[in-house]
Amino acid sequence: MKFEGKWRINSCLRLDDERGFIYLSLDELAALDPDDDTAAQMKDYIFDIQPDGFILTTSPVPEGASAEDIEGAKANGMEFIEDDARIVLGRTPWCEDENGTVRFDSGVRGETLGEPVDPWATLEETEDGLLQYLMYRLERV
Repeated sequence: MKFEGKWRINSCLRLDDERGFIYLSLDELAALDPDDDTAAQMKDYIFDIQPDGFILTTSPVPEGASAEDIEGAKANGMEFIEDDARIVLGRTPWCEDENGTVRFDSGVRGETLGEPVDPWATLEETEDGLLQYLMYRLERV
């Protein structure tokens, strides 16, 4: 599977007291806590896997943001794409190794049981054609 392109969240890993770790859609997550708008915000996230070796996590510019707001954010180091319609929330390096495995920098650092942790995790296609990335399963936009 070619991973380059735009992806959005299909489902998110969650720990359920009875069933253990399960994947829930963003609608299912939102129903668990109607006062938490995190799932609603995540519906607008786009993960743009670019050929230059970065995964951009993006979100729409908030409603009501003025041109001055955007220029001020740029002056403070925020990155915008798509004619300033989307904010870059994160930029994650990815690469393809000599075996064709696509790996990304998970950001995890440190040690586990005295052994250094490899921060490079694997991007994998699931049985149903989704992309496993961190705690998310992504679908192509």
